[in-house]
Amino acid sequence: MALIKRLFRRTRPARRVQFPSRFREDLSDNPDFARRRGFFAKHILIHTHVPKTAGSTISTGLQGIVGAVHSTDLRWRRMTPLQDLSPEDLDDLHFVSGHFPYGLHEKFDRIPLYFAAVRDPVDRAISGYRFLNESPGHPKHETVKGLSFEEAYDAQMETNGPKNRNRQAQILLGIDPTDRIAEDSLWERVDEAYFLITPQRGVTEMLRALRDAFGVPWAKPTNMNVSKGFETRPSPELRKRILEDNAIDAALVARVAETFEDRLRRACGYIAERCLKPLADDRARR
Repeated sequence: MALIKRLFRRTRPARRVQFPSRFREDLSDNPDFARRRGFFAKHILIHTHVPKTAGSTISTGLQGIVGAVHSTDLRWRRMTPLQDLSPEDLDDLHFVSGHFPYGLHEKFDRIPLYFAAVRDPVDRAISGYRFLNESPGHPKHETVKGLSFEEAYDAQMETNGPKNRNRQAQILLGIDPTDRIAEDSLWERVDEAYFLITPQRGVTEMLRALRDAFGVPWAKPTNMNVSKGFETRPSPELRKRILEDNAIDAALVARVAETFEDRLRRACGYIAERCLKPLADDRARR
């Protein structure tokens, strides 16, 4: 009997957490589902997954907004490659995520809304080191096994320095590691081509705001691939060297952090205007 009572105990519904009204002026809380369908008929969400920037959390969170049936994460081998999808299946995709550089939008005849996250180069390097240590099945596990963080960083820079320097900027630009990074092109790409770039620490705030802009009730995102285990604290000298090796990435992260709140506001306003019912429409029906 006690078990039955627990199973049928009334639970309090999840509280809807709304982002500040400045994101969405003169709009109701209710989505217009026809408008939402129209939104995805004209737009495609594309997530450039920069490794070790909470990308798995973003991918899972955005799938929770648009629906898993309309999403694909190209990191997983079980997923059908885009080139093998029919035109009808491509039209049914609302969201694509994966470890691909900028440029995937050319496969779609819709307005691309690019998302990405970036992270402090030192924190990202530490996260990558811990992830490889915790992943015996990873091809690069043996390259760091038994090494300290400093030893692993030196080994990686010695064997594949160009690819490990300013990798975040390389991915956002969609260039080969051997190509020179043109900073003017990088800032143009970040400011003009990407719909929203978030600092890694702002991912939960971003997902919260996007859910409300689309008219989706709030649900706490699942933090994916969180590194656990031993603590890693680089020396001041190593920290300085990592920042020097990744000076463009460090400038990129600073630029993104400085503009994040304003860009989040504008991005959510763009979505909400097209997916939520205007109050005037509601009043006209009464």
